[in-house]
Amino acid sequence: MRKARFLTSGSFGRGFSTTPKRWIQGMSAIGPTEMVSYQRDLRVNQQKISKATNKKLGGTNLHKRSLISFFKDYQQLFNQKNFIEKIIPRKIESHEQLEKMGCTLYEGSYETDLESANKALIDPLYELLDLGGKRWRPVYGMVIANDYGMDLDGPKSDPLYHVLAGAEILHNASIIIDDIEDQSLMRRGAPCAYLKYGQDIAINMGNFVMTTVLTDFVENFNYVPVELKMKMISELTKEISCLHFGQNWDICWHNNYKLPTQSEYFQMCASKTSVIPRLITTMVGLLNKDNPTRIKKLRNMINDLGIAFQIQDDIISLESDVYAKSRGIFGEDIHEGKRTLMVIHSVENLPKSDGKRLIDILNMKTDNDDIIREAIQMIQSTKSIEYAKSVSFNLIESYYKDMEEVMHREITKGHLKGFANYLINRDM
Repeated sequence: MRKARFLTSGSFGRGFSTTPKRWIQGMSAIGPTEMVSYQRDLRVNQQKISKATNKKLGGTNLHKRSLISFFKDYQQLFNQKNFIEKIIPRKIESHEQLEKMGCTLYEGSYETDLESANKALIDPLYELLDLGGKRWRPVYGMVIANDYGMDLDGPKSDPLYHVLAGAEILHNASIIIDDIEDQSLMRRGAPCAYLKYGQDIAINMGNFVMTTVLTDFVENFNYVPVELKMKMISELTKEISCLHFGQNWDICWHNNYKLPTQSEYFQMCASKTSVIPRLITTMVGLLNKDNPTRIKKLRNMINDLGIAFQIQDDIISLESDVYAKSRGIFGEDIHEGKRTLMVIHSVENLPKSDGKRLIDILNMKTDNDDIIREAIQMIQSTKSIEYAKSVSFNLIESYYKDMEEVMHREITKGHLKGFANYLINRDM
């Protein structure tokens, strides 16, 4: 990973810049006793971040109003543009629609079963899409576009929303497959697609959606010169490949292959959770003909936010009753055997026999609440949840500093700070 600036205090340094690897090694050596003093320092740092955000936005109430207002406004505008349905129609009614999505039909007397195409591809997809989700990725893209001064609600906004819709569709394709691989029970408060429709339909649907995004971009994204379009297609294909490598590492680890290092965990997050927002950031930069150096800085910035987002997801899985209800299981990541940052840190600090017991529980893929609680208590005993929160907040601090350097408009900086605050303080 790139060099990042981590906020340090108390017994861990005096505000120096360091690499993640060096900083992690220092933190990993700290046991439960020393972590107590760090928790105090962490609360101070969290307050500093919160105060800095509020000051930039003009106060706590304005911060909350600004965040809620712009986020909902941008969500609503994205939905009004309805570009998702322009890429994949809500109902297939003609051969032309199939061909636009890349399905070349044989000419002649063959019949085409449009009803089954809708029943096993389109209807399940829109059932998932209509459940909502946070839609934070397209909103993030709109904030970045706003910093460039792009038209968000006019005739020149089509290329932007085409990119954002394609990225949101790609995200939904990935979670359809992800739910199968993790054997998850619920998604967005409803049974996962593979449980409702069967694995065969869900796998086919996920693959169809992912390839349709690429096909649509090749065939229908005709707003820009060919050379720029080819560069954007190259970025799209590379990030799709990266997404699969990130998922591969996650799958391998929770299938008992190994306990990753903390640095390997960060790489997994950057190659999985950060992919879609990083793709959006790159595409928006290319649409604005931005220089490669600034685009790289923007990509690094969103990598930090993506990793912090994943860490918060892992924390929520252990702490949030709201999340457990929406997913249909208590301690989902323990049940799935996930090697999270908290697990890695806990094994590093537990006595060897206890560390082995924690890994054994993860390998069980158990749904027994008592055994899951035993694992969570081990993680709590090493203050690994607090440690994960400290890493998340340091990543956010690094994100803030990069943002101050690369973003142009103060309103954009305020929105991005509020955005980060929402992502790391949510319970879902």
